[in-house]
Amino acid sequence: MKAILQWQWSLLVAMLFSRPCHGVIINPEIIALDKNLTENFLVKGTTVTNRIVEGSEIVTLKFTWHYGIKDEPADRKAIPGILFKTIPLSSKAFDKIKIYETLERYSSQISCMAGIEYSSCQLMTVKEYLPQLLPIFSSLLHQPSLIERDIDLEKKKGAATIKGRLQKPSFAANELVNKLFYNSSHPFWIPYLERLEQFKEISSKVLKATYKKVKTSAASITVVGTIDSKLLKAMLAENFSWLAQNKSKSLPASPPQSQKKIGLLEHREIPTAYIKIKCQMPGIRSKESAAANLMMKILDEELGLEIRTRRSLSYSVYSYIINHSVGIGVIGASTSRPQETLKVVRQVMDKLRRVRMSDDAVARHKAVYATRYFLTLEEHSTLASALEKHLFHFGDPKHLYESTAEIDQLTGQDIQNVARKYLRNFRVGVVYDEEKFKPEWFSYLEN
Repeated sequence: MKAILQWQWSLLVAMLFSRPCHGVIINPEIIALDKNLTENFLVKGTTVTNRIVEGSEIVTLKFTWHYGIKDEPADRKAIPGILFKTIPLSSKAFDKIKIYETLERYSSQISCMAGIEYSSCQLMTVKEYLPQLLPIFSSLLHQPSLIERDIDLEKKKGAATIKGRLQKPSFAANELVNKLFYNSSHPFWIPYLERLEQFKEISSKVLKATYKKVKTSAASITVVGTIDSKLLKAMLAENFSWLAQNKSKSLPASPPQSQKKIGLLEHREIPTAYIKIKCQMPGIRSKESAAANLMMKILDEELGLEIRTRRSLSYSVYSYIINHSVGIGVIGASTSRPQETLKVVRQVMDKLRRVRMSDDAVARHKAVYATRYFLTLEEHSTLASALEKHLFHFGDPKHLYESTAEIDQLTGQDIQNVARKYLRNFRVGVVYDEEKFKPEWFSYLEN
């Protein structure tokens, strides 16, 4: 049995890594099928994306407002988080008990989340229960109660979450680097302590006025399941008759103007240093986005190989991109040897900048990167979120399927170009014992 499993694993590895650099990492027939299973239409002027998942009885319906935290001024950025936590609790037509009982009866879930650039509410249920749940979901979106008791509870929960996070060194390191990277005025960020202060001013009146503004923004609906588009269109038209054809859309943010200081250290008497590094990356709509995403994935693997495997400097080291209209590169590590770790992080990045990776090596990374595409398709919620994201940024949810072709075309030269252009101007946050860390170590990440 063990020999059979080893043979199967070897075959899988060979299939993944034997493709040429300009070969097709995902079969075009699969992409064409995914496109054919995705249909767009309008309901009351609102774009609806219906993605068929054959054989599934689960339905995920995601309603998205083109409104996010970045659209509020600095002194109001805590409002969206509390607003979208409170929306799914009760509405003018359905009280909290009725909603709770209905969701329990049908083993369904309704949740909302405020995002940086757009915000959404999601209904997850079984196909046959959708007619019973759509009226509740629509009512919550149209006329949420936003009562003081619920708001106070969400503020207390939010405050407890923030205080808990700040006790964790990894979150504290992220807060430190954000102070330098975003500065105080960027629309993507609000310091945790300022958020706590803003909670005090949030009331039912404030949230109702804010949601009135939210409802003037453009919206979209994404459905993943097995509902025929004609039937779905009729159901949505009946339950979302209040929809308006809004044109107001969230405008892209500008890149952050980081402070000149490179690093900040917070003293804690702990044996492990928590390091968080950030730098600017191309936004998701940039032509360089695909190359930058693959480059950061390669960097993630190279950091793990050099820092964790070869030198045993860290049990946790990683890198990735936060893909918004403005891209953010993130590198993190936890280590008891921060000086050596910072040095090696720089060495690995410099190698990517200095040495052009062979196209065969890039091809292997492409094959691994392509597995993300199939992982996205595995769950209804992740697929709905991906379609929603591509509709917001590119105006077409089917861009999700086309994005794999952008990865296909990348070469070693493309990877080196984005590494040279973007692996620079770093800002660093470290949480560690100040007796064991020298501030001059931040200079390892100077340009």
